Amino acid sequence: MTPDPETRLRPVLLGALLAVGLGLVALFPDALGLHTLSGAVHLSALRGLVTLAALGILLVAAGGLLSRRSRPFLTGFLGFGAVLVLASGGILLGRGYSDPGVPAAETQPFAPAAAPGSAPGSRLTVLTANVLIGNAGYEDLLREAAAAQADVIALQETSPAIVEAVLERTGLSAEYEVAAVSIRSGVDTAATILLVNPALEPEEIDGGPLPFAAVGARTNVGDIYAVHTYAPIDRSIRQFNWWRSVSESAKLCTTGAGTLVVGDFNATPDHRTLTGHTDCTDAATALGMGAVGTWPQTVGDREWPRGLGAAIDHQLFDPQRFTAHRGWILDIPGSDHRGVLVEYIVDAARVP
Repeated sequence: MTPDPETRLRPVLLGALLAVGLGLVALFPDALGLHTLSGAVHLSALRGLVTLAALGILLVAAGGLLSRRSRPFLTGFLGFGAVLVLASGGILLGRGYSDPGVPAAETQPFAPAAAPGSAPGSRLTVLTANVLIGNAGYEDLLREAAAAQADVIALQETSPAIVEAVLERTGLSAEYEVAAVSIRSGVDTAATILLVNPALEPEEIDGGPLPFAAVGARTNVGDIYAVHTYAPIDRSIRQFNWWRSVSESAKLCTTGAGTLVVGDFNATPDHRTLTGHTDCTDAATALGMGAVGTWPQTVGDREWPRGLGAAIDHQLFDPQRFTAHRGWILDIPGSDHRGVLVEYIVDAARVP
């Protein structure tokens, strides 16, 4: 007896529903309103790794097509699963893996620039780096930044004493001044510190409360903030402390205000907790390297593949004041993060 069409279609629909359900939860949890749910928050951060795992599951499941009995179910599962995996892969390709992979100091020399903001097309170069608590050996990172003529260096998880020692050892004490410091949760070695070239005439922003572990400096090209948000580590169903910290930090950057907000956001472009609270532009994505992971840099003694990490370190900029010209994702000796170095073109006509 030949099964009726409805009976033949049922396993196909069941396979499709399972693929859609699992795919949305694993690859697009924010679309289901799960943007603060523990687990979903972490899956969102690792789109590259989760997409690769989903592809592996589909390839294994495809072997079941040889069985006539399971073929209808797997046809629906594989078909809709492939659509979701392709969509996720397309998002990653859209953000870009264009990572030069070499320190700025090894590229062609930067042409001498006028004082930032003093002429049309002048440059502003910014580095953000989470150097890891207790790490006092990031001299090479600062040398690379200085060779790239960095005007601003935002450091997370360090201390004023370590910063001063590293600047002294690298001979850069005269090149940067400590413009602002925020002691994270009362732990001196987990501070957020903003180093600024004196030519930018920095003044610490202290007119009101700033988000958790955030600091700011008013300069002659605009307000610049360094942030280090709360990580999604609460042992609860919802990550509300993380949500509050990330959203408040993102709100610091507003188009038209001439601001830069850089640092460890503990959030990726997949988290609407980050992207839904600012209309500024993410520099790495604008430069076609937004899918390159900045954490983890290593797992154990091995380097973690850049394409499978979480892009949680960002530079958000006001596109009406700045244009991201070029950038690099830099290894940080002794850290679990990679740094983000970006050179901007400043629209002098909009500088206050």
